[in-house]
Amino acid sequence: MGRHPRFETPPSRHPRWATTRVRTSPARSATDWPATIPNKDAIKEDRAAVDASHDAGPGPTPEEESAADRTADSAGADVAEHYQDMIEKGAALEGEGKPGL
Repeated sequence: MGRHPRFETPPSRHPRWATTRVRTSPARSATDWPATIPNKDAIKEDRAAVDASHDAGPGPTPEEESAADRTADSAGADVAEHYQDMIEKGAALEGEGKPGL
């Protein structure tokens, strides 16, 4: 198979031939690559994961809860006011930007 003329410039016409990477074949699409087949162990693990229970994990520790409370209490009045404004705007939101549509 010869080289595609679109992806290669002869040295006589290219000023930086020595420092320029030149493609010698056309770009490949996703369908040009060979299909991959997972091994049996990967298939077994995937099937086991489907039946496994999935939870949110452990809750916050008492230290983490107190740190979150301290952070929430240290917010200024302007932050609380902005928060309430955003909740009201979100509740009144209509159209394409509304979550769940």
